[in-house]
Amino acid sequence: MPQPSYIHNRLNNLPAEQQVTILRRALDLQKENPRFQPDDCIGLAMGIPLFPKVKQAHYIDNHRLAIRFNSGESGELDFRQLLDSSRELERQLLENETLFRQFEVQEGTLVWPSVGRHIKNFEGKTQFHPFDIDPALLYEYVMALAA
Repeated sequence: MPQPSYIHNRLNNLPAEQQVTILRRALDLQKENPRFQPDDCIGLAMGIPLFPKVKQAHYIDNHRLAIRFNSGESGELDFRQLLDSSRELERQLLENETLFRQFEVQEGTLVWPSVGRHIKNFEGKTQFHPFDIDPALLYEYVMALAA
């Protein structure tokens, strides 16, 4: 879920009547889903997605990307801080800037289609699985850097 400060800022920038409508909707959501936090319910009432997905990503330079999420939040991330050179696939991306730049956004996830592993499925057939990074992890890193 987006940061509470982001939700509160968006809510505070709305006219008072709209804020009241959203807060009423949020209360209804809280009653229906008592396990949700109040900020989650306010965000959902505003139409902010509960689970972040990557909407867009653009290469900047030196393993840095600008990332925009489906919540509207965005920021820059230096992947030299995120990727681990002791892991084979991540090392490939760190050592080869051209390969790193070949990322795509697929179904809300950042994917490198030319980097991955061949893995056997439950039928014993080998399939290629490209390297990807969980959008929730990317979101956490980007928002932590923005704070």
